[in-house]
Amino acid sequence: MDTPASAATSIRLGPRAGCSRSRILIPVFGAGLPSVGVQLDTFHMNIEESDMAEAIRLAGPRLKHFHAVENNRGVPGTGQVPWADCFAALNEVGYDDLCVFEFFPVDLPVMARRTHTWRQVATSEEVAVGGKRRLSAFL
Repeated sequence: MDTPASAATSIRLGPRAGCSRSRILIPVFGAGLPSVGVQLDTFHMNIEESDMAEAIRLAGPRLKHFHAVENNRGVPGTGQVPWADCFAALNEVGYDDLCVFEFFPVDLPVMARRTHTWRQVATSEEVAVGGKRRLSAFL
């Protein structure tokens, strides 16, 4: 619940909804609590949503955090995610916050095991620099 304490500390909650689950979680978490919303992640949306842009529109102002991740966890803008549609939807809902890239290196064995990363698709630098360059075209 929003309390004076949460307002004073500017805490925002945006649990990652596994996208199709976001259809359930958004009404529950967003019911009148401005600091509670959802996080969307294009890697998971690619698996679970038939229309990523519509999922973003559904989240609307309740979208608190956005992960821009390619369908194969490689360099954003080199795979199958419909970035133009996603960024158009982000613009439609007024999202003006962070777009975060995720990178799961195979050279960190514990992280690779926990994230089921079994091959190196791209380097951290390729994801960060290449992803920014490619996705900037949609801003």
